[in-house]
Amino acid sequence: MPSRADLDPVDMKAWLPGIQLIDVFDNPRRLIYRLVGQVEVDMRGFNHAGYSVEEAFFSVSREEALRNYGLAVDGQHMVYDWARYATASGFKVSQETIFLPLSDDGKRVNMVITFTVVGER
Repeated sequence: MPSRADLDPVDMKAWLPGIQLIDVFDNPRRLIYRLVGQVEVDMRGFNHAGYSVEEAFFSVSREEALRNYGLAVDGQHMVYDWARYATASGFKVSQETIFLPLSDDGKRVNMVITFTVVGER
């Protein structure tokens, strides 16, 4: 698995509005939004950096959001999710998100990076 250090924001400048970084803590598991791109802020209607996924998820349900992160963290592989939602401003959109695990030691996932694309539908 790549680590956060393997990602250079300068190389990813065009994608930064759709990116989130989520810190993964264990015992008990907590998922905390560290960095939040403008695409996610616009959908929720607020900047959720510093909030937990349980507090500020954007998904069909909390369980669905936690399941996607669990698959990335526990399975240590990419997860793809697609759904339709109403945004904070009331517009219906389709959202495609990939969840990618990151690891400082190649064994334990300590961060997840997501990338979201939103389309009007």
